[in-house]
Amino acid sequence: MSVVVSEALMRLQAETKCPVCLDDLNDPVTIECGHNFCRACIRQSWADLQEKFPCPVCRFECEECYYRSNAQLGRMVQIARQLSTSRKRRRPEKTNVCEKHGQVLTLFCEEDLEVLCPECMQPPDHSGHRTSPLGEAAARHRVRLHNYAKLLRRQALDTQQLISAQSRAPLELREKAQTRRQRLACEVELLNRFLEREQQAAFQRLAEEEQQIRQKLSDNIKAFTGYKATLQDLLARVEGHSALSEIELLSQIKHFYPRSEGEISPPLFSINLPKEACNFPPQFSALQKIRREFRVDIILDPETAYPNLCISPDRKSVHFVKKKPSSPRTAKRANANPVVLGFPDFYSGRHFWQVEVGDVPQWAVGVCRALMSPKGRRVGQGCWCLQLQDGGYEAPGATRAALPQDLRDRTLGLFLDYELGELSIYDMPEGAHICTFSDTFTESLRPYFYIGPDAKQLKVLREPYFE
Repeated sequence: MSVVVSEALMRLQAETKCPVCLDDLNDPVTIECGHNFCRACIRQSWADLQEKFPCPVCRFECEECYYRSNAQLGRMVQIARQLSTSRKRRRPEKTNVCEKHGQVLTLFCEEDLEVLCPECMQPPDHSGHRTSPLGEAAARHRVRLHNYAKLLRRQALDTQQLISAQSRAPLELREKAQTRRQRLACEVELLNRFLEREQQAAFQRLAEEEQQIRQKLSDNIKAFTGYKATLQDLLARVEGHSALSEIELLSQIKHFYPRSEGEISPPLFSINLPKEACNFPPQFSALQKIRREFRVDIILDPETAYPNLCISPDRKSVHFVKKKPSSPRTAKRANANPVVLGFPDFYSGRHFWQVEVGDVPQWAVGVCRALMSPKGRRVGQGCWCLQLQDGGYEAPGATRAALPQDLRDRTLGLFLDYELGELSIYDMPEGAHICTFSDTFTESLRPYFYIGPDAKQLKVLREPYFE
């Protein structure tokens, strides 16, 4: 009967252990699937989770971070602990006797890890082995087991934290995949809109070309119709002359040949539609990689700003004000043109940034030599810029596609390749190429911004961070 009670007590003690810390349940709580844990353990396991809360034992996903106190189980843990302590106190000290020699077991062999009696130390079994008294050996191994148990608990807790972290991974994966899907959908939508506009423009150009060719073809048909009538008239004259007598024929023949030989056939018009060229963005997909690889955060430098330019506190936007703000004079400040420069300086490498141009009558964006005199900061020598001036767009010195009809309230992307000596400007977000400046850069360059007298602002955008 004592064996049955002992086994039942061991099972009871096993049931009162926390699956996370492997120690007695402390302030036990029960979750939705029915498993029990220490309140602190389940709280730590579910830390930072938001949607699903998996059970550390069965991995059942609880819908809410909810657990209820189990006071009855807490009392059972206390009872099991008391029973275990009481049983240890009542356990009679049993005298252990060596089955082989009939003597009391008083020694422990540290090499073979066996309990011995003095007779067991005789040759040949354990002769020369390192031994220690039973109590001393038991105390030492109790300490080792206690430390090992602490290590196992720590490893179990670390493993549980890893499980919790891995449980959050599907949610993070879903969020990243959703963000990627939204970004791809946005890019495809932008590209589709761009392609649709290009298709409509190409169809319009084709219709105009078709109309012009139709007109030329109609004129050519009229010319051949007139030529045919002339030929028929000549044929009638030939037949009339052929019917004349010899004297009449020969007397009039000298007037016939000059008139008949002077008729020339009109040129034949051939239908030849020119090959349609669509201005598809040559670097639409590559531009996304450029944005990720070479994005740079541009800020405006108030010390270089024209007195009538007002810089925002975050130094990302500027607008023109009629009343000059009170600002100290500096050697860097422009005093001839409403210009402000940006940070950082560019000495080498590749850099991409974006500028939002408002509906203003005058603006210019690009780069200029950093050491240029404030009086000389204008589009031309030492400045490479796209500008809106007097209602028209200009890019002096740039190779370009046809400049767009309207760039107001648009976002421009600027890509500087210092070593290659190129500054390319794009119409964002479609990424349509506008123009490219080519030169040899030997000095440091700075972002250049010009804004005319208007209340609307010019804004430098923060480049997003891609995954």
